[in-house]
Amino acid sequence: MSDVHLTQGARQKLGRVEGDLTAERDVEIEAADGGTIVVTGCATFDGSATVRSGLECQRLTVEDGRFVAEKELTVRDEFRADDAKVEVRGPLHAGRVEIDRSLVLGADAVAREIEVGGSLQAAAGVAADEVSVGGLLEVHGLLKGRRAEVGGEAELGAVELERLSAGGRVRMTAGSVSGSIEVGGLFESREKLVFGELEVGGAARLGASEGRRIEIGGKLSTEGNLTIDRLEIGGVANLRGDLSGREVEVGGILSVSGSVQLAGTLEVGGVVDVGGELSAEAIDVGGSLRARSGKVRGRAQLGGSVRTELGLRAGRLELGKGSEALGPLVGDEVELGRRSGAQSVFGRRVTVGADARVDRLVGDRVEVGDHARVGRVEYVTELKLGRGVELGEPAVKLTVLPPFPL
Repeated sequence: MSDVHLTQGARQKLGRVEGDLTAERDVEIEAADGGTIVVTGCATFDGSATVRSGLECQRLTVEDGRFVAEKELTVRDEFRADDAKVEVRGPLHAGRVEIDRSLVLGADAVAREIEVGGSLQAAAGVAADEVSVGGLLEVHGLLKGRRAEVGGEAELGAVELERLSAGGRVRMTAGSVSGSIEVGGLFESREKLVFGELEVGGAARLGASEGRRIEIGGKLSTEGNLTIDRLEIGGVANLRGDLSGREVEVGGILSVSGSVQLAGTLEVGGVVDVGGELSAEAIDVGGSLRARSGKVRGRAQLGGSVRTELGLRAGRLELGKGSEALGPLVGDEVELGRRSGAQSVFGRRVTVGADARVDRLVGDRVEVGDHARVGRVEYVTELKLGRGVELGEPAVKLTVLPPFPL
């Protein structure tokens, strides 16, 4: 059968078409032998059409209306639908797919490139080098490829991508994105996610996750352990699990139910609340800090109160003006600000600000500011007391420093 042309409203059974197939509006076609309609050339539909058998062609063009393929659809080159809605209920195999309005897929789809102006909804998996959707992308199976870009929202199952971006919201189950994830509004992954970089303008909710970098403008919540090289949160981070990585920067509050293990620095503008142990190279906390214990290899700067069960140890520990410390403070150098208060302080060099209060102080070289009150002082090399200092009992000079906590 050579070139075939179908008039408007035709209901036709076709065999193999050696050439092109053209059809006017509102046609229905199926294979004469019950198998697949094979068109060696191009298939063009000027309006709505239903294909009840499998269809294979070189190129497929739909000009308007609604196009339904009830079985498998194979387009060796380009599938294009201008101002049309497309539904493919069987498997789709194509080179480039370009749909103006919407594409609904009932089975697995494989293509080199898929571009949809409106919405793409897939009941199974989608594999394509590039997927671009202007509105809604919904894939219930595995989305696999190099890049997926969505202008609006995405509802995804598992993913295997190099890059994912969306202007609005993304919800997904699990997977891996080796490069970057960029989302303008909300991002949510419910299970294990491995990624390169995650950048979200609003808020993010993660399951157990591992990546190189996270940057969130608002809030981050996790259910599971988070391993990250660098974490930057503009507002609040609420992590249920352990946090490990290199550097963390949070503008407001950092709450971690487990432990925090960092090779680099922790910088938080407000409050830090850690259920387990906190370990870092350096920390800078503008507000209060609570942890079971803290070990800082370098400098610890604390603007507010400190509360630990086992103590906080640092190379250099600085407690801000008016701060309160519950639990031992230990460091090579310890400096307490004016009007601060502490239960016990241990250090090689300890400086206590004016009007501060300390229950017990042990150090090699100790300096206490004016009008401070110290319950007990033990020192080795030097003790300097300012004006009006109150000691609960006479200072004790030691021959060597005793072992420090932590």
